[in-house]
Amino acid sequence: MALVLADDDSRLGAPNAVCSPNDVMWMFAPASCTAVVGAVPPLLAFHRHDFFWLSLSLSACSSSDAPPLSLDDVYFGIHTLKWTAMRETVAAALAAGFNVAAPSDIVAAVREALLWSAGNRSSLRMLTAQDFEPLPVMPPSAHARWWLATSFSSWVEDGVVHPLCHALGYTGRFWETATREADSRFYLSLMLTQEFIPVSATVPAMLYGDPAIRFYYDARPSAAISEKYDQTTKCTHHPMGLP
Repeated sequence: MALVLADDDSRLGAPNAVCSPNDVMWMFAPASCTAVVGAVPPLLAFHRHDFFWLSLSLSACSSSDAPPLSLDDVYFGIHTLKWTAMRETVAAALAAGFNVAAPSDIVAAVREALLWSAGNRSSLRMLTAQDFEPLPVMPPSAHARWWLATSFSSWVEDGVVHPLCHALGYTGRFWETATREADSRFYLSLMLTQEFIPVSATVPAMLYGDPAIRFYYDARPSAAISEKYDQTTKCTHHPMGLP
């Protein structure tokens, strides 16, 4: 039985995380973990973002909750899930039968989670704004990073945030400075969608990402097409297999 006890590294702090050899993170994504040298009992280290990504892919959510539960009040790039919420979410999926048939890295685990959760939505734990906490304070920016301040509710589709889970495949780990720059992959992908859906100057900068997200998941290929694309072109620029 896999444990769900991962937490921040007590010495290094977030985003450095650790788990035991019988924890779900190691059992589902061993290639995304590394042994902590000299740790007794044994510990495995990994990036907290990876567990966040897995948790999101196994979560249910609503875009219609009233405050303080509404996901309108928590923002991508500003907030992250609390460990309690992540552990409860993954544990609920495990209890409902989720498993990774061929464990390798976190990308493979998230792929399995997305496929499983699509058919088991009634078993998923529901996320609310109270499950989130602020990310560590980032260096001040000379420009508004609007693409990192789009509400999580903007990503909700059919009661899950699968569009965001796919986008995280090319966004990168948002704890890292590169994901917060004007030439980040996430920013550029949203800007490219605005070539097709121009945003009015009257729209507040905080909301620029919303129409881009809607265009993203309305225009993205179906799962079957994505899988075929992945097999025939060996797509490497999107680890989730999307063009």
